[in-house]
Amino acid sequence: MKTRFSFLVVLMATLGLFCLSACEDDDTPSVNPLTAKAGNDVTIALGSSTQLNGAASADAEGMAFASAWTVTNKPAGSNPTLLSANTATPTFTPDKTGVYVVTLTISRGEWSATDEVQVTVTDAPGAVLISENITQDRVLEDIFTSDWTKVDYIVTRSIRLDAKLTIKPGVKVAFAEDALLTVSTSGTLIAEGGATEAGTIYLTGQEEQDAYWTGIMLHSANTANKLDHVQLSHAGSTPYAGNLMAGMLLKANSKISITNSRFLQNNDYGLYAESTAELLAFDHNSFSQNNGIGLALPARQVHMLGSNCSFDENNTTNAVEIHDGILNSGANLTWKALEVPYILAQDLIISAQTGLHLDAGTLLKVKSDKSISLLAGAHLHANGTASKWVQIEGLEPVAGYWRGIIIEHSGDNMSEMDYTAIKHAGSTPLIGGRKTSLNIAAGAVVSVNHSLIADGAGDGFDAYSSSADVRSFEGNTIQNHAGYPIVVSTTNVAILDYNTHFAANGKPEVRVDPTNSIQSSTETVWRGFAEGTAYLIAGVHNHLYVHSGFKLTEGVIIKFQEGISLIVNDANGHLAYLKVAGTAAKKVVLQGAKEEAGSWYGITISSNNAENNITHARILHGGKPISNSFSASVVVDNSPMGRLTITNSSIEHSAQHGISVAADKRDMLNDQNLQFTAVPASPIYVWN
Repeated sequence: MKTRFSFLVVLMATLGLFCLSACEDDDTPSVNPLTAKAGNDVTIALGSSTQLNGAASADAEGMAFASAWTVTNKPAGSNPTLLSANTATPTFTPDKTGVYVVTLTISRGEWSATDEVQVTVTDAPGAVLISENITQDRVLEDIFTSDWTKVDYIVTRSIRLDAKLTIKPGVKVAFAEDALLTVSTSGTLIAEGGATEAGTIYLTGQEEQDAYWTGIMLHSANTANKLDHVQLSHAGSTPYAGNLMAGMLLKANSKISITNSRFLQNNDYGLYAESTAELLAFDHNSFSQNNGIGLALPARQVHMLGSNCSFDENNTTNAVEIHDGILNSGANLTWKALEVPYILAQDLIISAQTGLHLDAGTLLKVKSDKSISLLAGAHLHANGTASKWVQIEGLEPVAGYWRGIIIEHSGDNMSEMDYTAIKHAGSTPLIGGRKTSLNIAAGAVVSVNHSLIADGAGDGFDAYSSSADVRSFEGNTIQNHAGYPIVVSTTNVAILDYNTHFAANGKPEVRVDPTNSIQSSTETVWRGFAEGTAYLIAGVHNHLYVHSGFKLTEGVIIKFQEGISLIVNDANGHLAYLKVAGTAAKKVVLQGAKEEAGSWYGITISSNNAENNITHARILHGGKPISNSFSASVVVDNSPMGRLTITNSSIEHSAQHGISVAADKRDMLNDQNLQFTAVPASPIYVWN
């Protein structure tokens, strides 16, 4: 019994192990016996068929299996035919040029396997296929020399160029859908075609439709890179990075010469150059029917753009876009006038003695809230002519669309604007808190003549800084500003032109900031304006001090902000005087801006200079009351002593007296032929 029991135990244990082993074997998956092989990729001509071949597919267990073919990728709008799709050798008939992907699936029971075959359909049978990266120098010769319209080479997928690729005249290269040619830092692209249609090099999509292939991306900095007599078309199907699509993208630090070439029917941009890309030459190129902007360049490369480049009106946006707006090379650069505008997409900052010249006829449109700044010796020469103006305006013709132009610290480099129009500026302040179309800031040196400053949301021309140096200001028009047409310090009023035209400005006076006194080694002359525009003396409780010779010519109108005086006294070795030289026909008018009696203090003469003379003037609204004292529109001071001759003039609407003078100094006032109107106290008050 004992022996039998032991045998049974051993037998049961053995059976248990066998069962466990068998169970574990049942849970372990078997290797898929199926292998699908769809055959080699093929290229066929449009209008023909091809027999696909999956006969090399196999079942490792030798069992029969089912086959099924499906078209998994095809050109847009295509409806190909696939006959006998459930056999190993179906017939495939395409209906469009392009790249098709046909997938074979074989199956048996729970097992299946797939493989793909690529069918490239071309209308150029005999074309050479390029499907691998180019790692050794290669030359593409013209294959179909008798017919330049035929495709010589088909790039079937995205490839990288790591060597030198030379493309000969007359070659036509067609790129598969979404294919990208990347010219790496070790690659070189030399495409030199001929001047005839047959000699042109064509880089196009396998189907010549908009946005068919991705395009060319150039990383190479080899100075041998060249496109000459090349047509690049139908690219821009997928972005290079972000949302940027273009026929050709010049990456940072890349270098290339592009001449006599066409960028046609590309998506977004025809050609886009990043900020540090360098154009070694760029002449006689054309941009046509691009679905976006034909050309985009960094500001530092715009001077390379030849005026002989052309832009077809069928580009969606017919312009040259300027981005990365830094000019700091120290060189003098010229932006040539084109048949289309430049669009400034970012702030343009010019510095480090760099000069920018805008040719007559140049049109520069600025995007929303962008500005142009000239700093640290930079200078702008916008020299138009009477028939070809330079125009700088908003991308949209809306007042306050962009910020405007600011110039400061010019050094010895004067900026010049002649027959130049600046419009739609003043979106936000360029400096401080004032919106301005053209701001001549500290240390700036400028000349502005025969120009138009219009349609601004703030002030027009601002030379508020006392260190701004306006050398010339003649024949200009300033109109349609929400603020003042001109804002200047006392140092720049004398340069303003009698014939300046003002129209429809929200604040119609020329505002003068009196922070700085009138002080010069020569006589300072303020002229009136032909249209009767007034000066407004307005500051933060600053009086207008005259510390040297000061003359107001006929027709001058000056309005004084409330609480301001005009004070004439000697200072810093200068003998001060005031000459008010009106005529019977054109009097000089000095009045309060508020047009109420006593709104400003009036004129105080504290210099004993025989040149102090007022003739043919109207003095209104002076004599602002003074606590515990008297007031008058004109005061001949006695400490320091003043002297004044006033003739053929009127004093009107004074708060108290007309003229006041000390009794013992009465002979210092020579008054003749005066009229006093609405003067409530003594017309001439002599005090003891």
